[in-house]
Formats: sequence, structure tokens, C-alpha cells
Amino acid sequence: MSGLRSVGRGDGRAVPVDLVAVLALVLAANMVVVWTGVGAGTLSLLVGFVFFLFAPGYAFVAALFPEAGGDLSTRTVGTGETARFDSDVGLPGRLRERGVDGVERFVFAVGTSVAVLPLCAFLVNATDWGIRPEPMTLALSAFTLVATGVALVRRLRTPPEDRYRVPLREWVPARPAFADQNRIDMALNALLVCSLLLAAGSAGYVVVTPPAGDTEFAMLTQNETGALVAGGYPTEFERGQSKPVVLSIANQEHETVEYTVVVKLQRVRTAGGSITVEATRELQRITTRVEHGGTWRGRYDITPTLTGERFRMVFLLYRGDTPDRPTVDNADRRLQLWINVSGGGV
Repeated sequence: MSGLRSVGRGDGRAVPVDLVAVLALVLAANMVVVWTGVGAGTLSLLVGFVFFLFAPGYAFVAALFPEAGGDLSTRTVGTGETARFDSDVGLPGRLRERGVDGVERFVFAVGTSVAVLPLCAFLVNATDWGIRPEPMTLALSAFTLVATGVALVRRLRTPPEDRYRVPLREWVPARPAFADQNRIDMALNALLVCSLLLAAGSAGYVVVTPPAGDTEFAMLTQNETGALVAGGYPTEFERGQSKPVVLSIANQEHETVEYTVVVKLQRVRTAGGSITVEATRELQRITTRVEHGGTWRGRYDITPTLTGERFRMVFLLYRGDTPDRPTVDNADRRLQLWINVSGGGV
């Protein structure tokens, strides 16, 4: 034992503040992104960036490496004293296995988070929710909580003298830790960290920022077999005659939307490639509420009230509120059908 020299005190029963911080970050991310529904606001982006960038990877790395790392010639022994091993004294077998120190944990945490993000995104995308901030936050939170639990169990089972702890008092050394590094090493390390931050930050921004939504608006008809097809539209009418079409609204807006369809019959004049509306009649308004991922289909009977050739039936779709004067220019989506109506002049 002459090779050991006491240099300090350690506490193998110290609270794992790093794991507590990870749990606090999970709670903060869920409060901001999921519970309050902040969306792509500044607070949501900031908390989501840190959470997606760091928490899942750090918990996973902590589960893999419960042991301390760094200089193996200095470790905490079972009595709570930090012991220094002289170079001429052999290290015990259990101390020869090198752990992961703070700097490596940070780098590995960011890199692992970058790897975990697309895996969670792939799984979430296979569900009905799709890749949205809320389900992604919940999925990564579940992964992080499980990994944190495993990390806590493994760390408590690790002998106190080998257990990793956050060296809070040693993070402000008298001499900077990078003082012994040459410029090339410093540049490479800085480049690695910046690359990981950029990659994880980009992935985190994509996840936190709500994706652009879309609405599919279509007109269908029934063929001879009864199947709905995009074709075979009725174009020839007699005044007062009704012929059916089927309107279809598919919601991919990542939220429930209330839609309004405004149906109009217009007499138009075409000149030089431009269309001028000479007369118009609003025939009906249809309002429906569609959940994300859902599709509404409804039958509409076209019954012209004007007679003549080349009338234009327009179906104007609006998300949310409908303007006082619905037109083809202010509609969110529009469909049109050119028809001829016999039965005399206007």
C-alpha cells in the first residue's frame, strides 16, 4: 500500500445530479412542447433544442458507462478517500477498464442523440400521429426515462470508488484543461463539437417546428361498378336537372380543421386567355369538421339554375373562417367544372 497517497475525500453516496438534470430537462420539454402547446415559439425552440440535442444521448451513454473515466491513476477508494497510484504500482483489474469522462460524455451524448432522433422519427411516423413536435417529444421522453432508469440502477450497482460523479468543484481548474493541447488538437476538437451541435440542432429544429400541412380537395364520380373515380364528370344538363358528384376533403394539416365549401355557378366570358365573370349565383355552402389524417366525402347534386353554354361550376374550399365575398382568388383550394345547360335563353 506504499504506492497510495491520500489526496482528498469523495462520497460514493452522492446524489447523481446529472441524471436529476436529465429528468428535469424531460419535464421542461414536455411542459413547453406538449402541455402548453407553444409550437415553434422561442421558448419551445430553445428547450426543444437542448432536449433533443442532449438528453436522450446522455441518458443512453450514462446507462452504458456507469463508471468514472479520465486519469485512471487517480480514483476514489472504498473508504471515501481519493487515492493516487504511482506509475510503478500496478492498477487493480477493475480500474484498468477505462470509463468515460465528462468531455467524452458530452460528445458521445450529442452524437448518440443525433442517432436516436431519426430512429424515433421512423417509429412515430408509422403511427397515426405522424412526425409532429408533441408525439416526437413524448417518444424521446419515454426513451430518455427508460435509459435514465437503467443508468441509475447500473450506477448504484457500481462500486462507489468506480462510480461516475459530476466533478462540480473541479470544473474550474487553476490551469485551463486545454492548456496542454496543441493547436491542431484544439482545432479538431472544436470542429468535432461544432459539427455535432450543427447536426443535432438541425434535427431538433425540424422536430420541434411543426411541419407544413396540406389539404387534398377532389371531385369524384361513381363508375359503372360503383367505385369512385376522378373522371366521368357530368357536363351536359337541362335546366332543373340534377346530376351527382362526390366531393372529397383529406386533412393532412396535423390538426383538426373546420372546412367550408362554397358552391357557385358562374357565367363567364373568355378573351385573350383571361376569364371575366359576368354573372354568378351561390348555390350552397357545406361545412364539415375533419380530424388530421381523416377524409370527408359527401355527395353533391349539381342543379344548374341558368341556361347557356360554357358555364363554370366552382367549388371553393376554405379552412376556418370564410370571407364575406368568396372568390376563386381568396379560396384555399378550388375545383371547377365546365357545363352546358339547355332549356332556353337566360
